[in-house]
Amino acid sequence: MKTADHRLHQRVAPHCPHPWQASDQPPPATRPTAERSPGGRWLTTLPATPGVVREALLGALSDMRAQLAYLYQTDDKVIIRALLGDRQIRAELSPLDSDTTRIVVVAQKDAEVDRALSSRIVELVEANLS
Repeated sequence: MKTADHRLHQRVAPHCPHPWQASDQPPPATRPTAERSPGGRWLTTLPATPGVVREALLGALSDMRAQLAYLYQTDDKVIIRALLGDRQIRAELSPLDSDTTRIVVVAQKDAEVDRALSSRIVELVEANLS
């Protein structure tokens, strides 16, 4: 005789893989680099000290009328967070040597990354440096 609990012991179909496991993306070696990604340049290396790049970034955020949430600085990086309307902006500056700084900018609305805004911020920083 079967009880109501007999279904708990039946074999179930295997778990469906998460979207990041079943991807139609090419293998990592053939993916576009960050600087040439279809969404624009959200990562770049600039020929300037971190202090100069930080001031250029703060100027770019100010020009866009973004609200500065916080600025965190250590010996190896500077993290700047800002709000622009309903978007959150996170920028990380890392010195590669005394005259070169890498900048990574990620703008998000909820869980979606806004590559166009990230790219625009990088462009403004580069314009402020020249």
